[in-house]
Amino acid sequence: MDKKDNNFSFEMTSFENAFLFGLLKKYKPTKILEVGLAAGATTRMLVDHVFKQENCSLFSCDLNNNYYRDESKRTAYLALDKYTPDQKKWHLLTGKYLPQYLNYIGGDIDFCILDTVHSLPGELLDFIAVLPFLREGTVVVLHDVNMPLIWQDLPRRNAHSNKVILDSTVGEKIICKDPNNFGGISNISAVVINKDTYKYINNVFSTLSFSWSYLPSQEEIEVYANHYLKFYDADTEEYLRNIYFLQKEMLERVNNTKNTKKSKENFINKIKNLLKKSVL
Repeated sequence: MDKKDNNFSFEMTSFENAFLFGLLKKYKPTKILEVGLAAGATTRMLVDHVFKQENCSLFSCDLNNNYYRDESKRTAYLALDKYTPDQKKWHLLTGKYLPQYLNYIGGDIDFCILDTVHSLPGELLDFIAVLPFLREGTVVVLHDVNMPLIWQDLPRRNAHSNKVILDSTVGEKIICKDPNNFGGISNISAVVINKDTYKYINNVFSTLSFSWSYLPSQEEIEVYANHYLKFYDADTEEYLRNIYFLQKEMLERVNNTKNTKKSKENFINKIKNLLKKSVL
């Protein structure tokens, strides 16, 4: 693939791709789940890897049917330019929430990549949803774990959902130094699932109380809550619903404050303009 300047098609750096494919080479998974596809640059390389393996399949999932940066293009269009999805090696699943695909995908997933919105609750909801389908020893790769620091991008200062997962999940952490970033801070890491991951999953559930950057739809929360009820106790499902209600109240309050501030600013500006006209 030719890398075009400033088109954002490649959302992983060469170093991050090397980290990802180094893990694939080391752990030799047979069932890979990729959540978050964008243009499909990484997807294309994953499909290429899978077709070269005798016993390996890839499930690529994304809520969007079309590429979020350019609606005229299909999600994962870079992969679709070269490969055609099938029912054996590469399953392309778009247009639904992750829990709606998990029964089709099934268990024994031994390699998982989470790379979606990066803002809470984002990948946190997906990680809790997919955990019952991951077997012990599964490698969960988390991209953009330090996006706000590395990008120095104020609009993305709250893009820390994958960092939250990495720090709250019990398991072997795979964290490397990236020589391309200041201080060697890496934007990609991984955690290996073990028995204690399931035992201490409440640590992860607890982080749902961190302030959310956006509010999922009621429909989305219902999908996740009903899914959680199948694999976790009723208190857990109720916790998600209660947290959603409180987060909704808080975000509405924040928005109302912003609107009030904007209204005051508009009013002050109108007065200033009137005063200027009267002086003239």
